[in-house]
Amino acid sequence: MKHQTLVMGSILAVCVVAIVICVGMVSGYSVFKPFVSVDPVSDKNAGDVFTVSGKTNLPAGTNLIVQIYATSFENHANDTGDFSGAMGTADVKSGIGGINTWSMELNTSVFVPMEYLVNVSVITGDIRKGSSATGAPFGTTTFTVHPSLVSAASGQYILVDPIAGKTTGDLLIVTGSTNLAAGTSLMVDVGNFGGNTVVNAGTGGINRYSMPVDTSSLKPGILTVNVTEMTGDPAKGDYKPGSVSGSSTFTLIGTYRGSDTPVQVTPSASDYIVVNPIGARSTGDQFLITGTTSLPVGTSLLWQIMPDTGTAPTSVNKTATGLGGSNMVTKGSGTTNRVSFAADMNQMPAGKWVVLVGVMKSDDFDVENPIATAYFTLN
Repeated sequence: MKHQTLVMGSILAVCVVAIVICVGMVSGYSVFKPFVSVDPVSDKNAGDVFTVSGKTNLPAGTNLIVQIYATSFENHANDTGDFSGAMGTADVKSGIGGINTWSMELNTSVFVPMEYLVNVSVITGDIRKGSSATGAPFGTTTFTVHPSLVSAASGQYILVDPIAGKTTGDLLIVTGSTNLAAGTSLMVDVGNFGGNTVVNAGTGGINRYSMPVDTSSLKPGILTVNVTEMTGDPAKGDYKPGSVSGSSTFTLIGTYRGSDTPVQVTPSASDYIVVNPIGARSTGDQFLITGTTSLPVGTSLLWQIMPDTGTAPTSVNKTATGLGGSNMVTKGSGTTNRVSFAADMNQMPAGKWVVLVGVMKSDDFDVENPIATAYFTLN
């Protein structure tokens, strides 16, 4: 993003003084230094949802980055502590008399009670390539988050733990807490990814959940993670989102590895898929299965992880217990592309397992050549 200087009216005189900005009235218009301000924020209770806003004389459409983090991080007094806060972007909206506005909704559900700094600035560089930085002008304010006044017994909630920055291709593990009952189904959405997990029993009425996400096909930027309660029964056709949800954001850098549209291919006899060795794992592990392929980026793949029967699978086993899902071939290195799948063995028993991956058939929930298999043991 290029830095833009806002000049209003026709300038009939130019003031040239090193480091000094000449401010005055020329032909009925004001010439002024660009600024961004943040409106005062009152104290909040953890879980409050509100809008942080402010004013600026930057042009409408200017993209701002809004960072909220503990004031202790600002002076490096708490660099070794747990990060708590949020980050997002806001576009400048047209205002009145040359004073424009910006705003962003903020959910404090995942905030640790403490004092926070709101820092708003212009984004420079390209956030999609991981080369972005904050630039002048800046605006700041502070506010304090107090412990929630709402007990777990008085309302249902889903909280998403803060997420550190990732690079495309990394494994992202979404975790959080909830007072929904153990066994409740949750939907986790990140960009073009959507997957199901379940609530696990915790302690003190606070249960936990966890979901691995493969970031290989996600577009870089500031991404939102949404976790939603699911109700009903898929077998009965009434499976749908409930009323309880939570969200968080994180920054994904790197190069976009995927394709905006699926690619229809007719595999040749020389095409291949290879899955890298997995090795022994422990029950409950969440990990990334990776491999290489000659197939083009965007080719639709179908994956299945199922108990090993002793016979190498050549097609999908529609009666086996385990995991399944579809995704696409992503960009690799050199002449080979990448295949990958996030395995969640949280609910799976110990034993020998086999991974099957192949090109998804267009007319059936099955695979066609090339296919690949890999084996591993859960201890």
